[in-house]
Amino acid sequence: MTQATITPAPPVKPIRTPVNKHITRYDLATGRLLGFGQVGYNSQPEEGQGFLSGHYDLALEWYDGNTVIAREPLTAALSSDEVVLGDVVILAPLPIPCEVIIVNVGLVVVNDGSLEITAESIGNDFRLIVDEPQYIRQSFLFSVIDS
Repeated sequence: MTQATITPAPPVKPIRTPVNKHITRYDLATGRLLGFGQVGYNSQPEEGQGFLSGHYDLALEWYDGNTVIAREPLTAALSSDEVVLGDVVILAPLPIPCEVIIVNVGLVVVNDGSLEITAESIGNDFRLIVDEPQYIRQSFLFSVIDS
């Protein structure tokens, strides 16, 4: 009869799964911070986006291509918070160029640092939003009144 000696195998070392890393996604063209989360070793950014190591404040910071820096306050102001039907309200000074969202109306590209809006309907409140990557997001509200 053949005898065999059974030697237990050495314990198997567990395979380490990649530790997730905190990242912030940003827009390659503008430097706008888009979101944050965790990625593994095989994660790839979506087209037009990049990853920054770390967790950054989307509302108060942006990426200038070299480093994450604080967004600056916007100095723009409305010429009036009430405008008479047919008159003009001006939002200035604005970054050049910039985009202004007129809520429930649409997007306007401003190339000269000033946006003029003619009031055409009474009783409505209009909200304007400026959200450029290097400036703190700001909204402005004005009402249209009858003379």
